[in-house]
Amino acid sequence: MKRQKSAGVRVVQIDHVEFSASAVSTPAEDTDATVTFAAESGIAHGITGLVWSYDAVPTGGRITISGGTDVYLDMDITVDGAGFLPFTPEHIAPVGSALVVTLAAGGSGVTGKLTVLGHRKG
Repeated sequence: MKRQKSAGVRVVQIDHVEFSASAVSTPAEDTDATVTFAAESGIAHGITGLVWSYDAVPTGGRITISGGTDVYLDMDITVDGAGFLPFTPEHIAPVGSALVVTLAAGGSGVTGKLTVLGHRKG
C-alpha cells in the first residue's frame, strides 16, 4: 500500500485484490449475514462493492459497514430480491481497523445472503 499527501488530501493505493469464500455469508433464516475482515497492524481493508438478497420482503432489512465503534454505512432495505451497491472509489477502512459488513436478519422466515466484492488489503 502506498500513501501520499497532496494539498491536504490523503491518497491510499491498495496493491492487490484477494478473493475468498470468507467474503460470502449465507446464514440460516432470520440470522444476520456477516463478513468480517479482522484488524491487522499497518493494514487497511478496502472493498469495491456489496451484493445482497432477501428471499422475501424483510421486516428489519438493513446493511451496515463498521469497524470497531465506528459505523461507515447504515442503510435500510425494504424490498425482497437482489441489490447491488458499488463503491467508486472503493471504501477503505482506517489503517489497523477491522472491517465488518452486516446484512441484518430479515425477520421470521426470511433468509438473506451477502457477498463483499473486491476485498483488498494493503
